[in-house]
Amino acid sequence: MPATLPEPDYAGHMHVCIVNHSGEIKFRGRVRFLSEILVGERVALEEVDDGIWSVFLYKTELGRLDEHSN
Repeated sequence: MPATLPEPDYAGHMHVCIVNHSGEIKFRGRVRFLSEILVGERVALEEVDDGIWSVFLYKTELGRLDEHSN
């Protein structure tokens, strides 16, 4: 197993965020908690429906984010 993985190569239409020290990303002017395990990782968001975004780490979909919810 390599000591480090290469940077993820996300498609150009995806919105890329870096997870901060608290496990959060800033997306569309709001702070959203993802997970502390993702601190420092680049994640990508892809809109799959109106205001519904899939959250990816590399090619793995971690879950969905609804930009209209609190």
